[in-house]
Amino acid sequence: MATVAEFLAGNSLISQEERHLKVRALDAVELVLLCVCGLLLFTFTCTVLLDVLTRTLGAPWLWLQEATLIAFVWGLFLGAAVALRRNEHIYLTSVTTSMAGRRRLAMETFNSLVMIGITVTVAVTGFRVFQQGFGNLLPVTGLPLAYLTGAVPVFAVLSAVFAVERLVKGWRTGFEGATHDPREQALRAAELDGPVS
Repeated sequence: MATVAEFLAGNSLISQEERHLKVRALDAVELVLLCVCGLLLFTFTCTVLLDVLTRTLGAPWLWLQEATLIAFVWGLFLGAAVALRRNEHIYLTSVTTSMAGRRRLAMETFNSLVMIGITVTVAVTGFRVFQQGFGNLLPVTGLPLAYLTGAVPVFAVLSAVFAVERLVKGWRTGFEGATHDPREQALRAAELDGPVS
């Protein structure tokens, strides 16, 4: 039986890009988040399908709309946290990848500090909204709105952890080599593999 470390090392779900900017201990978190996002997407798809089917049959299950909404919101926010770890979010990579040395370090540090500031603000505000959600109920199921709004502080905490991870590892190993330009990635792969025949 393979250990968790062996599974994660050979698993293609875990992003290998920018490996030097990632802590291996957080690979398991990324894998769990990806699996949960897959389940939420499946749930979202099934609930929409069932909602359409039951409405077509003239016997709608109204709770399906709330289940769809909860699956969508959680999938969106957890997926956004994974995108942050993979550096696949809205980010000015073209500016930073053209830099080197101290200028690159300064720009990457600035970007990471802004991201950390935003995520901490979202976490604090999101937690307040989450707490207030216990006083409001979803109309059909009667579940607290907190089931929906809880995704915001969870996203923010995960995103803050991933932003700190990138910043600390970048300070230790340097940010150079990190890119998300597909053309540049293809060129690097060709250089590593030798000439393409």
